[in-house]
Amino acid sequence: MIPFRKSTRQRSVRNSLSNVRRFNAHGSVIEPLESRCMLAQVSGTIASDTAWTTADSPYVVTGNITISSQATLTIEPGVTVQFRPSVGMTVNGRLLAEGTPAERITFERALTSKWSGINFKNSLADNRITYADMTSGDSGGQLLDVDHSRLLVDNVTWSGTAGTVIEVLHPSLIVRNSAFPISTNGNEVLHGEQITGDEYLIVEGNVFANSNNGADVIDFLGANRPGPVMEVRNNIFLGGGDDGLDLDGTDAYIEGNVFMNFKKNTSRATTSNAIATGLPQDGESIRTEITVVRNIFIDNDHAILLKEDAFATVENNVFIGSRIATMQFNEVGGTAVKGVGKGADLTGNIFVDNKLLFKNLIDQPSFKTHLTVNNNLLPNEVVDFGGTPINAHDLGTANISGDPLFVDQAAGDFRLQPGSPAIGAGRLGIDLGPIVPSGAMLVPRGPIGATGDVTVDVGGPGVSNYRYRLDGGTLSELRPVSDPIELHGLDSSVAHNLQVVAMNDSGEWFTGQTASWQARTVQVITPNRTRSGEALPIVARGLNWQGDIDTTWSPILSLTGAALSETDVTLLKGTAALAPIVSETSDFQVSLEGTQVGIQVLPNDYPTQDVSGTLASDTVWSADVEYHVVDNLTLAAGATLTIEPGTRVMLGDKVNLVANGKLVVNGSAADPVLFNSLDPAKPWGGIELRGNLPSSVSYAFLTNGGADDSRAFGHSDSQPMFRVVNSELNVDNVYLVNNVGKGFGTTNARVRISNSVLNDLDTGAEFGTTVAKIDHTWLMNIGGPGTTFIDDDNDGFYFNGVHSSGEASRFEDSFVINTKDDGLDQNGAKLEVVRAWIQNTFHEGLATSNSNTINVTDSVFTGSNQGVEAGYGGPQLNVSQSVVIDNQNTTDPASPVTAGVRFGDGYDGSTGAYTGHINAEYLVLFDNGDNVRNYDGTIPGPQAGAIEITRSLANDADATDPTNLSGVPVFDATMHLLRFSPGYNSGPEGMPMGRAIPAVELTLTPVSDLPGDFNEDGSVDSTDIGLICAAIRDQSTDSKYDLTGDGNVSLADHDNLIEVQLNTTFGDANLDGQFDSADLVLVFAAGKYENELATDAVWAEGDWNCDGKFDTQDLVKAFQAGGYVA
Repeated sequence: MIPFRKSTRQRSVRNSLSNVRRFNAHGSVIEPLESRCMLAQVSGTIASDTAWTTADSPYVVTGNITISSQATLTIEPGVTVQFRPSVGMTVNGRLLAEGTPAERITFERALTSKWSGINFKNSLADNRITYADMTSGDSGGQLLDVDHSRLLVDNVTWSGTAGTVIEVLHPSLIVRNSAFPISTNGNEVLHGEQITGDEYLIVEGNVFANSNNGADVIDFLGANRPGPVMEVRNNIFLGGGDDGLDLDGTDAYIEGNVFMNFKKNTSRATTSNAIATGLPQDGESIRTEITVVRNIFIDNDHAILLKEDAFATVENNVFIGSRIATMQFNEVGGTAVKGVGKGADLTGNIFVDNKLLFKNLIDQPSFKTHLTVNNNLLPNEVVDFGGTPINAHDLGTANISGDPLFVDQAAGDFRLQPGSPAIGAGRLGIDLGPIVPSGAMLVPRGPIGATGDVTVDVGGPGVSNYRYRLDGGTLSELRPVSDPIELHGLDSSVAHNLQVVAMNDSGEWFTGQTASWQARTVQVITPNRTRSGEALPIVARGLNWQGDIDTTWSPILSLTGAALSETDVTLLKGTAALAPIVSETSDFQVSLEGTQVGIQVLPNDYPTQDVSGTLASDTVWSADVEYHVVDNLTLAAGATLTIEPGTRVMLGDKVNLVANGKLVVNGSAADPVLFNSLDPAKPWGGIELRGNLPSSVSYAFLTNGGADDSRAFGHSDSQPMFRVVNSELNVDNVYLVNNVGKGFGTTNARVRISNSVLNDLDTGAEFGTTVAKIDHTWLMNIGGPGTTFIDDDNDGFYFNGVHSSGEASRFEDSFVINTKDDGLDQNGAKLEVVRAWIQNTFHEGLATSNSNTINVTDSVFTGSNQGVEAGYGGPQLNVSQSVVIDNQNTTDPASPVTAGVRFGDGYDGSTGAYTGHINAEYLVLFDNGDNVRNYDGTIPGPQAGAIEITRSLANDADATDPTNLSGVPVFDATMHLLRFSPGYNSGPEGMPMGRAIPAVELTLTPVSDLPGDFNEDGSVDSTDIGLICAAIRDQSTDSKYDLTGDGNVSLADHDNLIEVQLNTTFGDANLDGQFDSADLVLVFAAGKYENELATDAVWAEGDWNCDGKFDTQDLVKAFQAGGYVA
C-alpha cells in the first residue's frame, strides 16, 4: 500500500485549467488597467493541484469542470463561484471547499438559469464542502450527487432549488450542521440507496424545512446489520405531508432529533409518519430494524410506522399530540403494502396528549405483534390488541401515569420539574423521556461486600455494548449491556475505580453529549454597570441542555438592544469575548440569542472613592462605591484586600495594584468584578502579587490594561495583567479581554487558571520557573488584529524552566485558537498536555526546546504551521492518542515548512545542538504539509532515529514502522474516529487510534461504618446532608438516618450530622469548618435567596434547615448558632 502524501505546493488555477481568460462582467476581453472589474472564466479539466483564491474571485464557470482523479481543487474562504446555465462540476479527484463562519464560499448561478450542481463520481478522497452557500444548482436533478464517493458537508445552506438537494448511491457521506430548504417539486430533499462495507451515511445537526409537498424529507434504501447502518442524529425536522424518514430495508440509529408537523396532505393511499419503515419496493426481502433514542415527536399524524416485518427499539423519547396514533404496526390500505410490522420494545418513554397509543396490532394464531412496554409514562388506556382489549400498563412492567411536569411544554422545554413522576422511574433509576445523558449509566447493587464481591448494572438509552476497566487494569472484552459487571474478591477495605466505555446500537463509541433536543442557549457574562464611552467586556458561551459549553459550535452571532461599537460575537469552540465601546447614555439591555442582561449606565453622581498609596490593614471594597485607583496602590504584607461582587475598580494611566499581602476577588456570574481604565484612551497597568499568602480571583474582568512599560516582562517585553513573583494565585472564571499587555507573567510561582477566557492580548502567559495548572480555559486571538507580528512575541502559553519543586505544569481540557506565534511553547519546562485543542497558530501548535520531558495525550492540533515540534536542545517529546491534521498554515512567509510532527526547527543550529527525541504512538496524521518531517536544516540535517512513530495512522512514507497504517480518517465533530475509519480498532487495547474514548467512572466503596456516610463513599459531605434532608422530607423510617438513636428520623438527626459528625456549624456552606463571609458570597451567588421558584436549594446554596429553600429562616438559624467568624 502506498501511503498518502499530499503535495505541499498548489499551482495557480491559471496554470492548470485548459482555458482561462480575463473578462469583464459583460463577457468582453479587458485590459489589466480594468482589473477591478475582472472575472476569472474557467472550464475544462483540472489536471493538477489547483487553488481558487479570493484575489481572483469571482470565478465564472463557462463550461463543465472536471477534477481529474489525481488532482485537488482547493477553494479558499470567501470565494464566489458562478456557473453558467446547465454547467456543473464533476469531482473524480478531490474538492476542498472550506469556508469559515466569517468568509463563506458561494456557489451560485452566473445568469438567470440554473446550473447543474456538483457530482462526485468514484472519488474516495477526503472531499469537503464547509461553510458554503449553494443556490439554484439543481438543473441536473440535484445540487450534490454522491456516487461511490466520500464527502463531508458541514454548515452549508441551499436555496433556489425545486427538489432534491443530495442524491446518493453507495455514499461515504456526513451531512452536518446544515439548513435544508423546502422541496417544491414533490421530490425528497435527500434521496438514495445502499451503504455497504466501510461506507456510511450520517445526517446530524441539520434543520429540515417543512416540505409540505406530499413527498418524504429523507428517503433511503439499503443499510443492513451486521454491515453499516444509517445514522440520523440531532436534527430538527419541521414537518411535511408524507414521511420524515422513509427507511425501506434500512437499519438505522435515530437519536436526539425533533420531529414535528408530519401530516398527510395528499390523496394517495398512504399515511404520514415522522419515521416510516418497510421492505424495499423492488421486492428484496430486507427487513428494517431501527433504534429510536432520545427523540421528541410533536403534533404528527403518526410518530412511527412499522410495517412489513420491521422492528423498533424505542427508548427515552417523548411523544406529544399524535393526531391519529403514536405508533402503527401496519399501513392498512397503503399502496403495495406487504404485511404487518414485527413489533417494538418500548422503554423509558413519555406519552402525552396522543389520540391513540397503538394502532393495527395483530393477535392471531399464526402471528402476534411483539410489543413490550416497560418503564414508560403513558395513560393506562385500553389498547385494541388485534381484537383483544388490554390496558396499556399491562403490556409490560413498571409503567406509570400522570402529568410529567415538563418545565414548559408549550415552549418546547421538556425538562422535568421537581416532583415529576418521571424522575428516576426508568430502568436503573434513570429519568423517563429524552432529557437524559447519552452514554452509559453505572449502578452498583450495593457497596463492596465483606467477601469483596459487587455487581454493577450497565445501561443507558441506546447503549448496546460496553468494555470496562478496574483500577487501571486492562479493558475487558466487548460485552452486551444485558450482562452486568460481576466483580469478586476485591479488597473490601479500600475503594476501587471502575471505568466503562460504551457503544451504541450503530457500533459507535459514545464520545460525549450529542443530543440537541432544543436550541442551544447562550450564557452572557458582563459587568452590570458601565459608563458611556467606556469599554464593556463581554464573554459569551454557547451551552448545551446540560449547561456545559458546546465545543462543537462556532457561529457568528449578533448582539442587539444597545448602541455598542461592536456587535458581532464570534464563538470559537463555543466561547467568545469582546469589549465594545458603549455610547448609550441611559440604562439598556444587551441581547444575544434570546439571553438578555440589563446594564446600568451610571450617573455622574454615582459614589466614587479615590485610592492610592498603601493599604496597611484588611480592607473590603463593595459595589456601592466605584473605586478610582489614581496612582499606584500597594497592599501591605499580611493585609487582605477583599473585593465583593459587582465592584468597579477603575485605574489611572499605567497605574498598578501591588499586593504584598493577600488579594481576594469574589465576583459572581451574575455580578462580576471589573478592573478597567479610568480613561479609555489611557490603559492602566496591572496587578502584581508578591506576598507569601495565596491570592484568589473569581468572576472578574480585566480590560484595557498592561500599559506600564517600566514593568515589562518576558519575550514580548510587555506588562502582564497578573505578575506573580514567589507567590501563589488561583483564578476561576477570570476574563482578560482586550488588553495591550500579556495575560500572566510569573517567576517561581504557583498559578492555577480554571474556567477562564483570555482574548486579544499580546501573549497569553509567560510562566518562568512556575508550576502552572490550566484547565477548562479558552485562549483566543493572541496578538489581536492591531498587533504587529514579531516572532516569539505572541505565544498562547510559554512555559520557561522548571519550578524549584520540580513539579510539572499541566494544560488540560483547554483551547488555544488563533495566535500569531505558537499555541504552547515549552522551553526547558516539564509539561503535561491533556485533552488540549490547539488551532490556527502562525507557527507551532506545540513547540518544545531546550530540555526536559513533555507528555501529550488525547489532544488535537489543527490549522497551524506545524502541529508538534521538538526543536533545539534536548526536549523529550512523547505524544500519544492525538490527532494532528490540516497543519499547512503559511501566514508567516518566513516559515515555509508545514508539518504534522517535526523534529528540528527554523533556527538552523544558531541556538545549539539538536539532541532531543520524539516518541509518538496511536496518532492520526492527515493532510499536513508533511505528516512526519525530520529536521531539514543544514545543521545538522536529518537525524536517524530522532522520530519514533508507531501504531499510528501516519500516512507518511517516512513512518516506516510496520505497525503504522495509511488511509483517510473519518471523524465525529470532536475529532474521534468513527467506526468505518481506518484505525478504528487499531488503538490501545483494540480501541480507536487518535483521541481516547471518554470513559464513565464509578467509585466502588466498601461498606462504611462511618456515621452519616449515607451514600457509603467513605466520607461525610454535602451529598450526605442532601440525603438526610430528603429522608426527613419523605418521612423515611430508615434507621441509618437516625443518628441520635431516638427511633425517629427528624431535624435532630440533621443537626447531629452538622454539629457532631461534620464538626461544624450552620452556615458553613463550603464545609471548610467555619461560617464566614466566603459562605455568604457562595450562597447568594447561587441566586436562590427568597426565590419562590427555587425549591431545590441544597446546603451549599443556603438551605440550612432542610426545607429545600434559602430564605431568612436559614440565615436566622445560622446566626443564632453563633458560629459566624467576622
